[in-house]
Amino acid sequence: MGKYIYTYIENGQMYDKSPSLAELLAKEGLSCEKIVTGRIEYIKVKDFETQIKDAQWLVFTSKNAVAGFAYNAGNVVPAGVKVAVVGKNTQNAIRTACGIEADYVSSKATGLALGEELMNIASGRIVYLCAEVTSGSLEEAMKEYENLIKIPVYRNEPVDYDCMEYDSRNCGDIDGIIVTSGSSGERIKWLIDRLEDVLVYSIGPACSKKLMETGIVKERIVEAEKHTYDGLVEAVRCRADEKPVNDESVRLDINEYLERPKEVLSMFSEALRILDRNTAELMVDRMKDEIDELKVQAEENRAQLEEKDSQLEENRARLEEKDAEIDRLKKLLEEQNK
Repeated sequence: MGKYIYTYIENGQMYDKSPSLAELLAKEGLSCEKIVTGRIEYIKVKDFETQIKDAQWLVFTSKNAVAGFAYNAGNVVPAGVKVAVVGKNTQNAIRTACGIEADYVSSKATGLALGEELMNIASGRIVYLCAEVTSGSLEEAMKEYENLIKIPVYRNEPVDYDCMEYDSRNCGDIDGIIVTSGSSGERIKWLIDRLEDVLVYSIGPACSKKLMETGIVKERIVEAEKHTYDGLVEAVRCRADEKPVNDESVRLDINEYLERPKEVLSMFSEALRILDRNTAELMVDRMKDEIDELKVQAEENRAQLEEKDSQLEENRARLEEKDAEIDRLKKLLEEQNK
């Protein structure tokens, strides 16, 4: 099997304990290389608790939205408010972050499916916690709903990467490009165009739509049936299994390796080097995610401490008022007793 390039968003694994895409690909024996296309940044929303106070439903379409909510609300969902989520990953994220079970999980892992289903079951004020820029699928499904409020709690910021690295290297061993979001597809359009003969694997309908809007022909896109990392890996594995094996080509390769054993050892050493590098990168990514999670928790703790300090200050002010009132009453009694 050849090599696959997959898109990766830094800081996008908060409250996600499931295996990473790289781990799932490696488990299937698929060689992979990541290209970082963005970084998740959380948005501090002014008067956040006031904005969600009267909501009957909180809606999440990604684990990043859950992390953005926790960044603003401190992992506490207001009492009496129902929670609706897209798919199992978001369901697991809300369980990990807030310690609660979602009241509703969409039948398919898409914003479109959740929007259509909410139209049939929800009532009252719905607050949609989302990215600064969304695919628009949930909004389209709920365009007739009059009481839908969007609150962006995170943004997907692009990052700089070295396009020249791919321009100067031989990419003949690349069998596919795995795209995990529409924004990532837009950002690596130049690479997809350069590798014009390879398939592009899409995580779901919104991603496929964005890819086609950028000019990628539909025939090149392989959309995962399940819109998850597992679904993506399954799509890649099925296509890899379908590739025909040329017996004559294999025989010639074996003969060539027998004639040049040193080259075989060199190739094996290079494969081990790549494996070591990928393992190190995975460990670094996980450490970054843990650090980012700790930063969010520290911010939450700081906000809680500030709130407690404010309450203490209010209590102190009340005590001073009561002391002043007591002094006033004492003086009034003294004057009356004269």
